[in-house]
Amino acid sequence: TSKWSRLSTLYRLGTLHMMRDRQADAEKLFNEILAFYRSSALPNTLTQQATTLEMIAMLYDKTDPQKAKKYWDEALKLHLKNVDESVKKHGKDSMLGVMGYTTLASHYGQRKQYQKQLDALRVVVAFNKKQYANVPSLLGSYEMQLGMVYQRLKRYADADAAYKRAMVLMKKANQTQEGVDILYADLLHAWGKFKKSERYYRRALKARASTWGAEHYQASWPWDRLATTLRAQSRHKEAVAAYKTSYELVETQLQLVLASGNESDKLKFISNHQHHVDTTISLHVQDQPKSTDAATLAMTTILRRKGRVLDAVSDSFNSLRKRIATKDKPLLDRLTSARSRLSSLVLKGKGELSADEYARKIQALEEDIRGLELKLSTRYQEFKAQTTPITTSAVQASIPEGAVLLEWVVYKSLDPRKTWDEQSKEKKRVYGESGVPQSSHGTDS
Repeated sequence: TSKWSRLSTLYRLGTLHMMRDRQADAEKLFNEILAFYRSSALPNTLTQQATTLEMIAMLYDKTDPQKAKKYWDEALKLHLKNVDESVKKHGKDSMLGVMGYTTLASHYGQRKQYQKQLDALRVVVAFNKKQYANVPSLLGSYEMQLGMVYQRLKRYADADAAYKRAMVLMKKANQTQEGVDILYADLLHAWGKFKKSERYYRRALKARASTWGAEHYQASWPWDRLATTLRAQSRHKEAVAAYKTSYELVETQLQLVLASGNESDKLKFISNHQHHVDTTISLHVQDQPKSTDAATLAMTTILRRKGRVLDAVSDSFNSLRKRIATKDKPLLDRLTSARSRLSSLVLKGKGELSADEYARKIQALEEDIRGLELKLSTRYQEFKAQTTPITTSAVQASIPEGAVLLEWVVYKSLDPRKTWDEQSKEKKRVYGESGVPQSSHGTDS
């Protein structure tokens, strides 16, 4: 028991190091896990060895692709050996005989070998349809997986059929259809059926608002996807409004992450939302070059992301703690506690609470936070600067008359009618000016 507990701890710690880009620390722990399984007297540890090798491979995917491939290939050999031995021993019609195909399908998916992933997944789906015909939620989840793989292969009609089967099964199981609605909307968007895609994004938004609350960070992604579908239909004013709603929700979450996370967590969260800069600049430069609203949204997003990166790197909140008067530190502690409780409440969602009760709890914490922030802002100008949201109007007001602020940005030009994999790899440069925000751009040379 103590060995398994230690392995579990090592795996979680290795994954944490991996998430925080501590490659050497993560690899050391994964190699320790691998050494245990290789020397273990347990009857079959092939799957555990393979998945551990995959974790090591992922550490090198970006920095050393050749080294990563070596680990991926070694993991694949173990997966195939496991499948072969399990089928010979237990047969293809048994759970033990089919389990190897599940991890094999996952392996191929991580390597973007989607046809091979589909072949392995079909074996798993066929077995579960036969054995668990009375468990619609399980079968629905497998149909969703099939739909995603078909979509990656651009077999849109097959994906459409799989997602529709998933909807029927989830409804039969009295399960929420929010997840399959978003996947189906993504498929329809990739298929070029933008109007129908919009309908399913709106349906998913309604379900997500019911589950999490309309102001929850989890609603940001459907809003973002809805905005892209609106942009693909050349409904640019609606797209600007939808993007703005999405990014305001993300900005609220960013404030919570910056207040409670470490530097690595902060930078990773910001990096995961880099496409916001790409999207808003693309919308302005490509579709709405004369729109003040589109230009303002792009400039606001640029300024906020740059400001957040600086906040994350400088760890300005903790720097302030070292400088404030001793009598004010309890105020800062209360603020930290309130922000932590709000972050926890937002991340967990409403759970068993009603939508109204959940909203009241959030509102009470937000009012408490605003009151504490106001007290600290009146005493410390540095704190006021940290907690005041960045707006283009505030930046414009601080620029001396006759002066101009230039913001240089490298961004990826995004076409709303293309999938992410189809987007151009070309990056462009853009700058925004003060006054009424405007831009000029060119390609990197």
